[in-house]
Amino acid sequence: EVFWRKDGTNFPVEYFTQPLVSEGAAGTMVTFKDVTESEKLKRLKIQHQNIQYEVALAVTVQEALLKSTNTVPMAFDTGVVSIPFKELNGDFYTLVPDEEGVFVSIADVSGKGIPAAIQMTMMKFAMDQKESPQTVLARINKFSAHYMEQASFITMFCSYIDLASKTL
Repeated sequence: EVFWRKDGTNFPVEYFTQPLVSEGAAGTMVTFKDVTESEKLKRLKIQHQNIQYEVALAVTVQEALLKSTNTVPMAFDTGVVSIPFKELNGDFYTLVPDEEGVFVSIADVSGKGIPAAIQMTMMKFAMDQKESPQTVLARINKFSAHYMEQASFITMFCSYIDLASKTL
């Protein structure tokens, strides 16, 4: 329920009524409690739950992207460990094989959370195109300069390992 103030604004309340009978007179006693703060807290909890759900989905996507890198058949042994500081991070690595070698990249997006995870996904897509490291870095740089906040940046190592000549 809401109660109205003299100035025309309202506020949420919980209220209780109790009949009163005293010396032949009857009436009702109303007791109320302003629940503005508890209503705000409820809304914040719901918003928090929604954000946690979205973060959990993003974590699942990010983990799937990184796990897909671990299934690469290689001509040599590889191993990778990536432990996020928070649930989501901007740390990125990928190994993308082609017929003659493997594209390798390691990167860190400034900041953490969902924006960094989204940028990580963009880098994964760029690497999967199997273009030269120079082309990949140029495209990521162009995209980042156009769409990322000015204070954000990506530090990235990108290379190609030629398996026949064993050169990087």
